Amino acid sequence: LDRTVLPQIGPRYADLAVTERDRMLAIVDAEAASVELPEEEDAPEDGLDYERYCAERLARAGWRAHRTPASGDQGADIVADRDGMRLVVQCKRLSKPVGNAAVQEAAAAQRYWSGDRAAVVSNAGFTPAARRLAAATGVLLLHHDGLDAIDLA
Repeated sequence: LDRTVLPQIGPRYADLAVTERDRMLAIVDAEAASVELPEEEDAPEDGLDYERYCAERLARAGWRAHRTPASGDQGADIVADRDGMRLVVQCKRLSKPVGNAAVQEAAAAQRYWSGDRAAVVSNAGFTPAARRLAAATGVLLLHHDGLDAIDLA
């Protein structure tokens, strides 16, 4: 509520946020409880293994995915092509939400690798700052489970 909802509604509704805080928390809790969380056991812990894992998931979804070189990748871990579309992916296997630096890297990598879209893939969610920057730049923010069904058409 404090990190996501209240910054979105802004100071205009500050009084309402104070008087209705308990009700708003109940709504957020109910919505959060209704979401089935993905399983984490299948995602590798190691960063390079996580990149391979994400590339394999994209390949199973019909993408021609290849990992970029470890150095000089300009922010891309995977470049994937399908149906004339190019997706540039930054992978982050972390224990805390991903910040906006990864979104900046993905946005730059999209241009460098001539991508149609860019995405940051993580197991750990994203900070509000990362979400705001992604909305402004068009970078997709995905959990690795979302790679199976990604469709840019």
